[in-house]
Amino acid sequence: EYCSKDANLKKITGEFTDAMSDLESFVDAIESLKITPDFELSKRLPALRELSSFIADSANDAIVEQAGDELLADIVINAKNPLKNISKKMLNNLRSILENPDFEEFAYNIKNDKLTEILFSKTPDLVVEKNIALLADAYKNDNYLQKIDMNNPSLFLYNGDMVKLLQTLKQKVNNLTPEEELTFDYDYTTGETRIHTSYSAGEDLIVKHVDYYDGAMKNTGVSSGIEGRNAMGTKTLNTSFQDFEKGMDYYSKSLYDDGEKLWYPVQNTRIKKDKNGKVLEVEITKPSAMEGVMNVKTIDANGKIHTKISTEKTSKDLRVVKNLVSPDGTVTKVRYIRSNDLRKEAFGYQVTDKDGNILAQKTDYKTRLSDNVTIENINGHHYRISSSADSIKVLDELTGEMSVIDIKKMDGMVEGRHQGIIIVVDDFEYIDFHTMLNDKVVVMLDHLEDPHNFGAIIRTCEAAGIKSIIIPKDRSVSVTATVMKTSAGALEHVNIAMVNNLVNVINEFKDNGYFVYAADMDGENYKNVSFADKVLLIIGSEGNGVGRLVKKNCDQILAIPQYGHVNSLNASVAAAILIYGIVNK
Repeated sequence: EYCSKDANLKKITGEFTDAMSDLESFVDAIESLKITPDFELSKRLPALRELSSFIADSANDAIVEQAGDELLADIVINAKNPLKNISKKMLNNLRSILENPDFEEFAYNIKNDKLTEILFSKTPDLVVEKNIALLADAYKNDNYLQKIDMNNPSLFLYNGDMVKLLQTLKQKVNNLTPEEELTFDYDYTTGETRIHTSYSAGEDLIVKHVDYYDGAMKNTGVSSGIEGRNAMGTKTLNTSFQDFEKGMDYYSKSLYDDGEKLWYPVQNTRIKKDKNGKVLEVEITKPSAMEGVMNVKTIDANGKIHTKISTEKTSKDLRVVKNLVSPDGTVTKVRYIRSNDLRKEAFGYQVTDKDGNILAQKTDYKTRLSDNVTIENINGHHYRISSSADSIKVLDELTGEMSVIDIKKMDGMVEGRHQGIIIVVDDFEYIDFHTMLNDKVVVMLDHLEDPHNFGAIIRTCEAAGIKSIIIPKDRSVSVTATVMKTSAGALEHVNIAMVNNLVNVINEFKDNGYFVYAADMDGENYKNVSFADKVLLIIGSEGNGVGRLVKKNCDQILAIPQYGHVNSLNASVAAAILIYGIVNK
C-alpha cells in the first residue's frame, strides 16, 4: 500500500503488484519476502523513503533498472536502512560494472540478488575497484573469462591475490576439453576459493573435479566425483577428497533411492597421513543390518585391524539392498527398510530376468502400534489407528507410511480444547467500511473487549439478516479463533470492517443518510422509537459502555427497560434485543 502511493517505488513494484491478482502467486511472493506475524511496516518506512530518494536520482538508473525489486526485498526482510551503509565509492563501483561495455554480457546475465550482494557485502571498496580494473583488462586482452560461469559476482568481491587467481583461471580454461565446463566460486566470509570442472561422459555418467584454494591461491585440497549407474540401473556416486593441510584423504560410495530421492552411503573411508605421505591410519565405515548401527574397521600403521560398533545415525532410514544373480541371469533384489524413529519397516523382494522383466515381487509392511488399534476403511483405503494419552498414530496399510500426531503439540497450538481437530487458515480479511454504505442496518462496536461477546453478536447479526459490523483498530477485540468458534459459522456470512477512528466513520455514515443510534441506560425506551430507514447501531464496551465522543455524535440514545434488581445486561444480550427491535420495525 505504501509503495503504491509513491511514484518512485511504483517503478520497482510492478511485478509484485501484478502477482497480487493471482492468489497463489501472491502467497508465494509473501513467503519469499519472509513476512512474519511480528512484521512491523513502521520499521521499514525510513528505509523505503530513502529507497524512493535513491530511485529519484538519475545517476542510479542502471542499478535501479537491474536490482530495484531486490533492494526493496532487502529492506522489507531485514527491517533496517541498508542504503545508508553503502558508500558512494561502492555505488560508483557498481555503476562501473553495469555501464562498462567490457562487462556487458556479465551485466546482462547477473541475477538481481547477486547484484545486491555486491552492494551489501563487507568487501572493502578499494578491493572491488581494483578487481574491476583487472577484470576489465582481462576481458579486453583475452577471452578466457568469457568461458567461465559469470552469473556470479564472486570475482568482483575477491579479496585475495587477484593476479594469481586470474593466472590460475586462464591456465585451467586453456586446458579445458570441448566437453568440459568451468565454474568459479568464492566465499568472501571464509576466503575459500573453489574452481569446478565437470563434463558429461554419457547419458548416465558425470565426472566432477574441484580444486580448493586459500586467499594466497595456495591449493589446500582437491575433490573428484563420478556419478553413474551400476549394472542394476541404480544411480551411484563415488567421491574422493584430499585435504592437503590436515593430511587426510576421504572416499565415499553412495546409492540413490529413486523413490525417496535421497543418496544413501554404502561405504566411507578415511585415510590419515603424515607430512611425508606415509599412511598412519585407515578407517572404513559401512552400515550394518541392525537399525542405526554402523560397522567401523580401523587399520593402524602396523597393519593391525581394530573393529568397533558405532551407533551414529548417518541417514533417515536404515536400508539393506542386496542383488543376488543366478547363473542363468535371474536377478533377485532383496530390500529392507527400517526407520530410525520406529515409524515403519518394510521387507520385500523382486525377481527379474536378465532383461529386467519382473517375474515376481512382494512387499510387506508392518508397524509396532499398540494393541489398542482400530481399522478405518476410507474409499477402499485401509488405515490402522492407535491412540494414547500423548499421541495418535495413523498407518496407511497400502504404502506403510505412518503419521504421528503429537497431542501436546496440538494443545500448544490453541487456547482451550481442540477436540482432536485443528484447521490452520489464513488471517481474517477485513473489508473497507465504504462497501457497507448501501446496507439498511449496520452495527458498530465501540471498543468491545470480550471475544465471546463479539462472536455472539456476529451470530445474532447473521440470524437477523444483518451483514455488516464495524470495529475500531485499537483497544478492541478483533477476529480470533475464539470469535470464529463462538460465532458458530456465522462469521463466514458477515462482513467485518476495522477502522482507525469511529467518530469519522459515524459522520461519513450520517452524510450518506444514516440515523445513528447508541445503546445506553440513560436513553429512550427502544420500544417507543420509530426507527429510520437506514440505521447505524452502536453497542458500547462491557465496562465503559459507549464513549463520550461517540455518544456526542449520535442522533439518538436507546435504552432497554429493566424490571429486576440487576441494572445492566451483557453486551451481546443487549445487542440482540436492540437488533431484533430494529429489524422487526
